[in-house]
Amino acid sequence: MAGCCELALPFKRDARLHMKVRIVGLACAILLIAAGALLTFYGLGGADSRQTSRSWATLGPVLGGFGVALVIVTVGKSR
Repeated sequence: MAGCCELALPFKRDARLHMKVRIVGLACAILLIAAGALLTFYGLGGADSRQTSRSWATLGPVLGGFGVALVIVTVGKSR
């Protein structure tokens, strides 16, 4: 019987499924961080010093921030 603060689930939690979800979450986070770094690099004129793009330079850190937030959420679920 479930306690006052526990939720009675009709199924058992599968540890393998939980691990797969964490791996997929971390893979997506790494992709977001890499895309953010690449957009920031190109936006600031890293590949060609003559051209810069303010929108790419702004979007890059936003994507990177979402990636870092996804890492925190994914790793933080350690129950």
